This record gives sequence, C-alpha cells and structure tokens, in this order.
Amino acid sequence: SFGIYLYIGNYNEIVDNTMIRPGSIGIYLSSSDSNWITGNSIFWSAQIGIRLKEWCYYNQIRFNTINQNQGICISEIDDCSNSIYHNNSLLGKGDTAFYMSDSKKSGIISNQLDFSGTQITVIYDTTDLTIADNMFSEDSIDYRPMQFWKNNWSFPNKLEQENILGGEYSYGNFWPGYDGEDIDGDGIGDNQDTDDDNDG
Repeated sequence: SFGIYLYIGNYNEIVDNTMIRPGSIGIYLSSSDSNWITGNSIFWSAQIGIRLKEWCYYNQIRFNTINQNQGICISEIDDCSNSIYHNNSLLGKGDTAFYMSDSKKSGIISNQLDFSGTQITVIYDTTDLTIADNMFSEDSIDYRPMQFWKNNWSFPNKLEQENILGGEYSYGNFWPGYDGEDIDGDGIGDNQDTDDDNDG
C-alpha cells in the first residue's frame, strides 16, 4: 500500500502532506512527469519514503522530510531523468538515504543525508548527475567505479552563494571524515579524498 500513488500522472502538485505509517511507500511515481513534490513529511513507512520508477522525467522533489528505511529511491528499471532533488532531509536507521539507478542529468543538491546505513548509492546506467552542496553524516557511499567518474560531485565552479552549512561559497559536498587542507580558508577543501573518492 502507498500513501500517494501516481501512474501516468503529469503536472500534479503534492504539497505539505504529513504521512505517518502510510504503508510500504509514502509517495510513489510511475511513468509520471513534471510533478512538484514539496514540503511533505513522511514517517515510518515500511520501505521507502519517495520512489520513482519507469520513465519519470522533469520532477521537482524539494523540501521534504523523510524518516524511514530508505529515503528516496530511483530504481530499478528504466530511465528516470532530468529531475531535481533539492533541500530534502533524509533521516533514519535504514539502508540507504539516496538510491539512484538508471537516472541521468538530474541534480541532487543541498540535501541533508543522515542515515545509519549508506548515504548514497549510484549504480547501473546512472550518469551526468550533479551531486553538490549536500551534507553527509557519514562517508559511506556505494558506487560502481565507472559510475563515480561519470557524475559530477561538485558544481563546475565555486559559487558565491550560501552553502548548506551557512558558509558563503558552494562547491562540493560536506563530508565529516574529510581531513585535508583548506589553505585559503574559504570553507572548501583543497584535497580530494582518493580513498573514498569524496571531494571535501
């Protein structure tokens, strides 16, 4: 069972809902495009907070709070691309905060990921993502090596805009395990962690 289910549902707004134990999935989109999903709070569904599956394009998923086994899941078959995941808080004791499979040209930007398991999984034909200005509570990511290098783990250039920690510049992601240098004191690490492929 699902809290909200869209199948071939386009140009909808799912806004400011609170879902407590909504079933296996809080919000489920299948073959649905150009939807605005924002300001929702989803607690303790059996499996996943928000799931996109089978040709979901141009969706905006912003300012949602999710606390459960898996936060946002884009899987496991067919293409879900050209979407924005921005300013979501993904909290919980489950397996994965963000699970990205077969997703292209999407942005994962300014999200708080605080899961006891893996913070982000990037697998299969997932390319051309921009993953930037996110706050990871742990350094745990899961990816296939080719998928790591086919995605962008920072903005192309340092931006003069407030980052997720309140600093004056945005560029990469916040990794708690980063222990490199910041010689110019701009709040952006100067070294890439080559062991974990985290960019500081």
